[in-house]
Amino acid sequence: MEAKKDPEGSWFIGGAIVVAGVFVAVAVFLSRSHGAGELGPTPEVVVPPMPTGPSPVFQTPAAPSTVSVPLSSDPDEAAAQKSLIDTLQAAAAIYSANGSYMAATSLELLKVEPGLTFEPPTRASTGPTDVSISVSVNTFAAAALSESGACFYARDTVGMGTAYGTGSVCTGSAALSASEPSWPQASLVEVPSGSPSGSLSGSSASP
Repeated sequence: MEAKKDPEGSWFIGGAIVVAGVFVAVAVFLSRSHGAGELGPTPEVVVPPMPTGPSPVFQTPAAPSTVSVPLSSDPDEAAAQKSLIDTLQAAAAIYSANGSYMAATSLELLKVEPGLTFEPPTRASTGPTDVSISVSVNTFAAAALSESGACFYARDTVGMGTAYGTGSVCTGSAALSASEPSWPQASLVEVPSGSPSGSLSGSSASP
């Protein structure tokens, strides 16, 4: 004998299947949305355009200007002044190679000017070819005693140029006080000033 089907039971089972399917679909959608939120969108890489136009031009600084530096008309005094000019020239060459006057030691100066001797900053010069020096990174000062007994100073400071002077204390330390544009009693010679990389030259005056 054939059993009767319960219509209410069939609707219940069918409804449960539909509801379960809806839950599964919602769960899958939420799972995908949550994963996308964690990873985030793929960032867009923007490559800037390459600059066009002419390359920048780098200019070489101008050469130091020249000024007239007086040397004494007395040959003995001029000899001491010439020693100072030669010393400044040697120090300038050392500065140009090293970027600091600290490298202009007595030993290095002797390599350039073997005809001179050099004293530390607090030891006095004893003659026109014996030069007392004082050095720092950007300043070089020197003093030389002439045969006549006069002491002459020369000081170069990077960016400020060269100054000259005289004094009773003939040391490199004392030469730091040099502040005059020239020595007294002189004929004129051309000597570059300003940048320490310039060359220096001098000649004594005729008596």
